[in-house]
Amino acid sequence: MKGLIIHFEVTAGMEAEFERAMGVHVQNVRTRDPSYSLYSLARVRDEDRRYVLVQQFESYESQERHQTYDYVLGAMTPINACLAAIPTIEWLDLID
Repeated sequence: MKGLIIHFEVTAGMEAEFERAMGVHVQNVRTRDPSYSLYSLARVRDEDRRYVLVQQFESYESQERHQTYDYVLGAMTPINACLAAIPTIEWLDLID
């Protein structure tokens, strides 16, 4: 199994819109992409504008395919409209 964590900083006042857009996206991935065993958004405690998206998936190849799906590409515009900075990504090789 592989994983990644994406760190987001949201523009002030756009938190609710970001959470709505991400909520739709997360549910789409959970119901449409069986290669993902975990896909979860969290807000960083005590930092209302910082979020992380935690992902666990079968392989880096399945993650590359994931990035090409229409529903994933379509989610990027409303999500990106809420961001104050470019997201950062941590790639993970899961041990257990």
